[in-house]
Amino acid sequence: MLLTKAGSSARWRCSSRHWMLILLTALVAVSVVSLLIGAGSVGPRQVFGLLSGSVPAEARFSVWELRAPRTLMVLPLAWRWA
Repeated sequence: MLLTKAGSSARWRCSSRHWMLILLTALVAVSVVSLLIGAGSVGPRQVFGLLSGSVPAEARFSVWELRAPRTLMVLPLAWRWA
């Protein structure tokens, strides 16, 4: 990103590479939030518990069978819109 001085106001000018990096970072952040938050009783703490394998089968089902496919299905669409 470049900071350019135009008169009395400073403005940011981003190259297309910087915009793609910003959009990719936002896409990853939204994907993580999509896996952490969803309908049901499985909260973020239980989703993080999946990494250690110490969660009930309900949490595994909710994340891997419902939330992950939903997120993976939307990623190509989000990338296309970007």
